[in-house]
Amino acid sequence: MDTYTLDQQGDPKNQTIVYRDFAELYCQNINWLAPFIRKNVHNPSDAEDITQDVFERLIKKMSQQQTPQQITFSGNIRAFITTIAKGIIIDSWRRKELERQYLQYLTDLQEDDIVQDFDFTEIVDAIFILDQMLRALDDKVRYAFLLSHLYDKTYAEIAVQMDISERTVKAYMAKAMLHCMKMRSRLELDQ
Repeated sequence: MDTYTLDQQGDPKNQTIVYRDFAELYCQNINWLAPFIRKNVHNPSDAEDITQDVFERLIKKMSQQQTPQQITFSGNIRAFITTIAKGIIIDSWRRKELERQYLQYLTDLQEDDIVQDFDFTEIVDAIFILDQMLRALDDKVRYAFLLSHLYDKTYAEIAVQMDISERTVKAYMAKAMLHCMKMRSRLELDQ
């Protein structure tokens, strides 16, 4: 059973909710979440997958902070779950767009240019992960990183092109590499 505690002003948005376990958390919130996701994702199968992904992500986040005997949540639980759901929905839209663009790229290739032995899913997964990693970087850091890795520019050349010092380029590259290492660690933990 969940218990509700209102804040000092009696505001239900700032309530504390205690759930016995994740099953209760799921049962208390699935009835409003599933229709919300179905409204935003028109494929029923994708909507079901996203709904389960929301709870999986919620369980991961909360299990790092809670004891398995009870789950305490302070704040607006619906807003928190909705934020997670929106993030996953946006990721799924991005992924579908990347898939569409990659399929268009393959369609535009000449037959001689196509590699026959490839796993489409693995390639799209890699592109999606790279896209997420790059989007998380600051614009200048991302630009310096791409100049270095896609165009093989030296730090000195990047400094000239971006009109910054070489020391700043090194700092940007260090930030980008640290971010890559953190993301890789996170991906390894998820597997």
